[in-house]
Amino acid sequence: MRTAIVLTITLFAHAGVPAAAAAPEKPQGRNQNSAEQAIDPGRPAPQRGHVGALETIRAWPAQAGHWVLGFKPSPDPLFPRLIAEYNYASGDSGVPGSPRRTFDQLYPTNPSKYGAAGRIGWRNIHDAMAGGEWKPTKKWKLNLDFHTYWLASRADALYSESGVALVRNPGASNSRVGEEIDFQALYRYNERLQLGFGYAHLFPGPYLRQSTGGSPVSAPYLMWTYSL
Repeated sequence: MRTAIVLTITLFAHAGVPAAAAAPEKPQGRNQNSAEQAIDPGRPAPQRGHVGALETIRAWPAQAGHWVLGFKPSPDPLFPRLIAEYNYASGDSGVPGSPRRTFDQLYPTNPSKYGAAGRIGWRNIHDAMAGGEWKPTKKWKLNLDFHTYWLASRADALYSESGVALVRNPGASNSRVGEEIDFQALYRYNERLQLGFGYAHLFPGPYLRQSTGGSPVSAPYLMWTYSL
């Protein structure tokens, strides 16, 4: 049995929105090298229940989901793999007395899942991503992703990867949160040790500019992984 120990060192240059958690390695589930094309038909996540004794959650039916399309133009390892991904989670309508429709992600999200800057969680959000993975050599792997975000409901808040409300502005005239670009480079030094670095930058959209002043967020980071 192998155990992976991961240490991530992160430096943030941020303004406007509170600092977020460190950005670890990209989820390995995105790699499907056994097929030239891969389609994830989606994982809808219906949800309903109660918060406390009085408040009802009704994020149902299918008010959260995750869909991925992967395509590799050639089996040649020098060709990149192209990826399109869409993530959705419902938000509350803000109507007094109605059931709450904010999808509850239950647990903190891996910060790199919805952008390595770590500002976006799986609540009240649309996240459309286009990206690519490229292995120029056996030891190097490069990832480049572009995300665009907009709120599912302006009556609800923008939530962080931990599920905490970062910004709430129901009077905003636009639901577009912004765009993020993520770059990551991984180098496999040997069978046990992998080194990496990355950079993420969130460009504020109209919603953040109206709500917080619109300061951008940058997140450079270093990481290494040692497998025992």
